[in-house]
Amino acid sequence: MACCGGQTLTEAQALSNNLEISLRKERFDELFKFKVLLLGGGESGKSTVVKQIKLSHGKKSTPKELEQVADSLHQNVIDCMKTLYYACTSFDYAKDLDATLQETALKVQNFDEGKRIDYEFGEQITALWESEPIKKTYKRNDEFWLLDSCKYYFDRLEFFTDETFEPSSEDIVMARIRTTGTLYYIYIYIVYVLYIYNILFSHPLFDFVFELI
Repeated sequence: MACCGGQTLTEAQALSNNLEISLRKERFDELFKFKVLLLGGGESGKSTVVKQIKLSHGKKSTPKELEQVADSLHQNVIDCMKTLYYACTSFDYAKDLDATLQETALKVQNFDEGKRIDYEFGEQITALWESEPIKKTYKRNDEFWLLDSCKYYFDRLEFFTDETFEPSSEDIVMARIRTTGTLYYIYIYIVYVLYIYNILFSHPLFDFVFELI
Protein backbone atom coordinates (compact mmCIF):
# COMPACT_ATOMS: atom_id res chain seq x y z
CA MET A 1 0.00 0.00 0.00
CA ALA A 2 2.81 2.31 0.88
CA CYS A 3 4.36 1.54 -2.43
CA CYS A 4 1.13 2.27 -4.18
CA GLY A 5 0.73 5.35 -2.07
CA GLY A 6 4.23 6.41 -2.98
CA GLN A 7 3.53 5.82 -6.63
CA THR A 8 0.31 7.81 -6.44
CA LEU A 9 2.16 10.65 -4.74
CA THR A 10 4.79 10.59 -7.46
CA GLU A 11 2.14 10.79 -10.18
CA ALA A 12 0.48 13.69 -8.38
CA GLN A 13 3.80 15.48 -8.10
CA ALA A 14 4.47 14.92 -11.78
CA LEU A 15 1.03 16.27 -12.66
CA SER A 16 1.59 19.29 -10.42
CA ASN A 17 5.03 19.93 -11.95
CA ASN A 18 3.64 19.70 -15.48
CA LEU A 19 0.86 22.13 -14.57
CA GLU A 20 3.35 24.56 -13.05
CA ILE A 21 5.55 24.38 -16.15
CA SER A 22 2.51 24.99 -18.35
CA LEU A 23 1.44 28.02 -16.29
CA ARG A 24 4.96 29.45 -16.34
CA LYS A 25 5.11 29.05 -20.13
CA GLU A 26 1.76 30.81 -20.52
CA ARG A 27 2.90 33.68 -18.28
CA PHE A 28 6.14 33.95 -20.24
CA ASP A 29 4.28 34.01 -23.56
CA GLU A 30 1.99 36.76 -22.27
CA LEU A 31 5.02 38.97 -21.64
CA PHE A 32 5.47 39.25 -25.43
CA LYS A 33 1.85 39.88 -26.32
CA PHE A 34 0.71 43.47 -26.72
CA LYS A 35 -2.81 44.72 -27.25
CA VAL A 36 -3.45 48.00 -29.07
CA LEU A 37 -6.93 49.52 -29.06
CA LEU A 38 -7.71 51.97 -31.88
CA LEU A 39 -10.69 54.23 -31.21
CA GLY A 40 -11.95 57.13 -33.26
CA GLY A 41 -14.66 58.49 -35.49
CA GLY A 42 -14.91 58.00 -39.22
CA GLU A 43 -11.91 59.17 -41.26
CA SER A 44 -9.75 59.57 -38.14
CA GLY A 45 -7.03 57.27 -39.52
CA LYS A 46 -7.52 54.06 -37.53
CA SER A 47 -7.39 51.70 -40.52
CA THR A 48 -4.52 53.68 -42.02
CA VAL A 49 -2.43 53.00 -38.91
CA VAL A 50 -3.14 49.27 -39.25
CA LYS A 51 -2.20 49.26 -42.94
CA GLN A 52 1.05 51.12 -42.26
CA ILE A 53 1.97 48.63 -39.53
CA LYS A 54 1.37 45.75 -41.93
CA LEU A 55 3.50 47.34 -44.65
CA SER A 56 6.32 48.38 -42.33
CA HIS A 57 6.67 44.79 -41.12
CA GLY A 58 6.58 43.32 -44.60
CA LYS A 59 3.21 41.60 -44.20
CA LYS A 60 1.79 41.08 -47.68
CA SER A 61 -1.88 41.61 -48.47
CA THR A 62 -3.90 38.60 -49.57
CA PRO A 63 -5.50 38.54 -53.05
CA LYS A 64 -8.88 39.10 -51.37
CA GLU A 65 -7.56 42.15 -49.52
CA LEU A 66 -6.07 43.58 -52.73
CA GLU A 67 -9.39 43.11 -54.48
CA GLN A 68 -11.14 44.94 -51.67
CA VAL A 69 -8.65 47.79 -51.91
CA ALA A 70 -9.15 48.06 -55.68
CA ASP A 71 -12.94 48.12 -55.26
CA SER A 72 -12.60 50.78 -52.58
CA LEU A 73 -10.39 52.99 -54.75
CA HIS A 74 -13.05 52.99 -57.46
CA GLN A 75 -15.68 53.87 -54.87
CA ASN A 76 -13.42 56.59 -53.45
CA VAL A 77 -13.31 58.21 -56.90
CA ILE A 78 -17.10 58.14 -57.17
CA ASP A 79 -17.60 59.48 -53.64
CA CYS A 80 -15.16 62.33 -54.21
CA MET A 81 -16.75 63.36 -57.50
CA LYS A 82 -20.24 63.22 -55.98
CA THR A 83 -19.08 65.50 -53.19
CA LEU A 84 -17.30 67.87 -55.57
CA TYR A 85 -20.30 68.14 -57.88
CA TYR A 86 -22.65 68.79 -54.96
CA ALA A 87 -20.34 71.55 -53.71
CA CYS A 88 -19.95 72.86 -57.26
CA THR A 89 -23.72 73.19 -57.47
CA SER A 90 -23.87 74.87 -54.05
CA PHE A 91 -21.25 77.40 -55.15
CA ASP A 92 -23.29 78.03 -58.33
CA TYR A 93 -20.42 76.89 -60.57
CA ALA A 94 -22.23 73.91 -62.12
CA LYS A 95 -24.07 76.13 -64.59
CA ASP A 96 -20.75 76.62 -66.39
CA LEU A 97 -20.38 72.89 -67.13
CA ASP A 98 -21.25 71.97 -70.70
CA ALA A 99 -23.88 69.37 -71.57
CA THR A 100 -21.34 66.52 -71.87
CA LEU A 101 -19.86 67.20 -68.45
CA GLN A 102 -23.34 67.56 -66.94
CA GLU A 103 -24.18 64.14 -68.34
CA THR A 104 -21.02 62.69 -66.80
CA ALA A 105 -21.93 64.21 -63.44
CA LEU A 106 -25.37 62.61 -63.67
CA LYS A 107 -23.79 59.22 -64.45
CA VAL A 108 -21.57 59.61 -61.40
CA GLN A 109 -24.61 60.33 -59.20
CA ASN A 110 -26.37 57.20 -60.47
CA PHE A 111 -23.32 54.94 -60.59
CA ASP A 112 -23.80 51.44 -59.18
CA GLU A 113 -21.56 51.16 -56.11
CA GLY A 114 -21.10 47.46 -56.75
CA LYS A 115 -19.32 48.07 -60.05
CA ARG A 116 -15.90 49.32 -61.06
CA ILE A 117 -15.21 52.27 -63.33
CA ASP A 118 -14.28 51.20 -66.86
CA TYR A 119 -11.63 52.98 -68.92
CA GLU A 120 -14.12 55.01 -71.00
CA PHE A 121 -16.05 56.25 -67.98
CA GLY A 122 -12.73 56.95 -66.26
CA GLU A 123 -11.77 59.31 -69.09
CA GLN A 124 -15.12 61.10 -68.76
CA ILE A 125 -14.63 61.52 -65.01
CA THR A 126 -11.10 62.83 -65.61
CA ALA A 127 -12.50 65.42 -68.03
CA LEU A 128 -14.99 66.49 -65.36
CA TRP A 129 -12.23 66.66 -62.74
CA GLU A 130 -10.14 68.87 -65.04
CA SER A 131 -13.00 71.22 -65.86
CA GLU A 132 -12.77 74.79 -64.61
CA PRO A 133 -15.90 74.69 -62.39
CA ILE A 134 -14.67 71.57 -60.55
CA LYS A 135 -11.17 73.04 -60.22
CA LYS A 136 -12.64 76.19 -58.66
CA THR A 137 -14.68 74.01 -56.33
CA TYR A 138 -11.67 71.94 -55.28
CA LYS A 139 -9.75 75.10 -54.37
CA ARG A 140 -12.47 75.74 -51.77
CA ASN A 141 -12.26 72.22 -50.29
CA ASP A 142 -11.71 73.67 -46.83
CA GLU A 143 -15.35 74.78 -46.91
CA PHE A 144 -16.85 71.29 -47.23
CA TRP A 145 -16.05 67.69 -46.30
CA LEU A 146 -13.89 65.85 -48.82
CA LEU A 147 -11.58 62.85 -48.57
CA ASP A 148 -8.01 64.02 -47.98
CA SER A 149 -6.68 61.83 -50.78
CA CYS A 150 -9.12 63.15 -53.38
CA LYS A 151 -6.46 64.49 -55.77
CA TYR A 152 -4.47 61.25 -55.48
CA TYR A 153 -7.49 59.24 -56.65
CA PHE A 154 -8.07 61.35 -59.74
CA ASP A 155 -4.36 61.48 -60.59
CA ARG A 156 -4.29 57.65 -60.45
CA LEU A 157 -7.66 57.04 -62.09
CA GLU A 158 -6.16 55.94 -65.41
CA PHE A 159 -4.23 53.21 -63.58
CA PHE A 160 -7.28 52.19 -61.52
CA THR A 161 -9.32 51.55 -64.67
CA ASP A 162 -6.66 49.34 -66.26
CA GLU A 163 -7.94 45.73 -66.37
CA THR A 164 -4.58 44.48 -65.07
CA PHE A 165 -4.47 46.98 -62.20
CA GLU A 166 -3.10 45.74 -58.87
CA PRO A 167 -2.91 48.18 -55.94
CA SER A 168 0.56 49.37 -54.98
CA SER A 169 1.69 49.82 -51.38
CA GLU A 170 0.80 53.51 -51.61
CA ASP A 171 -2.63 52.69 -53.06
CA ILE A 172 -3.28 50.37 -50.10
CA VAL A 173 -2.49 53.13 -47.62
CA MET A 174 -4.45 55.78 -49.53
CA ALA A 175 -7.58 53.68 -50.06
CA ARG A 176 -10.42 54.55 -47.72
CA ILE A 177 -12.28 51.45 -46.62
CA ARG A 178 -15.12 52.20 -44.24
CA THR A 179 -14.78 50.47 -40.88
CA THR A 180 -18.05 49.07 -39.54
CA GLY A 181 -18.06 47.32 -36.19
CA THR A 182 -14.93 45.77 -34.77
CA LEU A 183 -12.00 44.48 -36.81
CA TYR A 184 -9.48 42.25 -35.10
CA TYR A 185 -5.92 41.73 -36.32
CA ILE A 186 -3.15 39.48 -35.07
CA TYR A 187 0.44 40.03 -36.22
CA ILE A 188 3.06 37.51 -35.15
CA TYR A 189 6.70 38.60 -35.22
CA ILE A 190 9.87 36.84 -34.12
CA VAL A 191 9.84 38.10 -30.53
CA TYR A 192 6.32 39.34 -29.87
CA VAL A 193 2.66 39.09 -30.84
CA LEU A 194 0.68 42.27 -31.53
CA TYR A 195 -3.11 42.30 -31.22
CA ILE A 196 -4.88 45.27 -32.80
CA TYR A 197 -8.56 46.11 -32.29
CA ASN A 198 -9.93 48.63 -34.78
CA ILE A 199 -13.23 49.99 -33.49
CA LEU A 200 -15.42 52.73 -34.88
CA PHE A 201 -15.91 55.16 -32.00
CA SER A 202 -19.65 55.54 -32.54
CA HIS A 203 -20.31 51.80 -32.78
CA PRO A 204 -22.54 50.28 -30.02
CA LEU A 205 -19.78 47.79 -29.20
CA PHE A 206 -17.78 50.69 -27.78
CA ASP A 207 -19.67 50.23 -24.52
CA PHE A 208 -18.28 46.71 -24.23
CA VAL A 209 -14.85 47.27 -25.75
CA PHE A 210 -12.92 46.50 -22.61
CA GLU A 211 -14.75 43.21 -22.31
CA LEU A 212 -13.44 42.31 -25.76
CA ILE A 213 -9.81 42.55 -24.69
